[in-house]
Amino acid sequence: MSLAPYAEAFANLGYASVVFDYRRWGGSDGEPRHAVYVTEQLDDYKAVIKFCRQQPEFDPNRVILWGTSFSGGHVVTLASETHLNIVAVISQCPYLGFQPPAPLSFVMLKTFAYALVDALRQAVSLSPLYIPATSAPGTVGVLTAPGSVEGMHRLGGPYNNELTASSVLEFVAYAPHAHADLIRCPVLLVGVVEDNICDFRGVEEVSGKSPKAQVIRVEGEFADQVTSMYTLAGLSTSNHFKPSLHF
Repeated sequence: MSLAPYAEAFANLGYASVVFDYRRWGGSDGEPRHAVYVTEQLDDYKAVIKFCRQQPEFDPNRVILWGTSFSGGHVVTLASETHLNIVAVISQCPYLGFQPPAPLSFVMLKTFAYALVDALRQAVSLSPLYIPATSAPGTVGVLTAPGSVEGMHRLGGPYNNELTASSVLEFVAYAPHAHADLIRCPVLLVGVVEDNICDFRGVEEVSGKSPKAQVIRVEGEFADQVTSMYTLAGLSTSNHFKPSLHF
C-alpha cells in the first residue's frame, strides 16, 4: 500500500507533506524485517517530527500528524504527549486497542504459541518465526477477519504477507484509547462503523473521553474506505470534512 496518494491529496490542499517507512519496513533499514515494536514506531514518528522542524520548508509550530489503521493509533497516542507540541491529528480507520470479539479457539492458542516461540527465539538471537499478516478465517495469522486477505489485495501494490509472530503480542498489549483523556490538541477520527479489523468501539471510546476529538462516521468496510480515502481527495474536498482540516 503506497502512502503517496495520501501525501499528494494533502499537498494539493496546500500542506507540506512527509511520508516515511518504519524501521524494519519498506525502504528503511533494520532487522528482523517485518517486525512490530510499538515503542520503536512511536520513536520513529518523533524522529520524523524533529527532522521536519529542522527543515526550512516546514513551519515548526504547525505540525499535524496523520495515520491510518495501526498508525492511526500511534498518532492518537502522540497527541497525548504535550511536549511534542502537535497542532492537530487526523486518525483514519484507527486501531485504538479494541478488537472485534472472537471466541477462544485452538487456532488462537496456536497463534499465541507461535508468538511466544518467536519471542524466545529472538531473545537468544535465533532467526525469527513468521506467520501470515493476513489469512483466511480459522487459520493462523494476524488479521483473519472475513475479507482480510481480499481487502489487503485491494489496497494495491505488492507486499510481503508476513509478520514476526511475536508482533501479535505487541498488538494485544497496545491500547491507544487509554491515553485519550490526556489529549491536548484537536483530533479528527475518521471511523468505519462496520469495520471488522479496527473496531469502531475504539473511536467511540476516545471521543467519549476527549473533548478534543471530532468523529466522522463512515459506512462500509475497512479496505473499502482505506482505498477510497486515498481521496482525502474524496473526503478532504467534501463539505463536512474539509473544514476539519483547517485546524
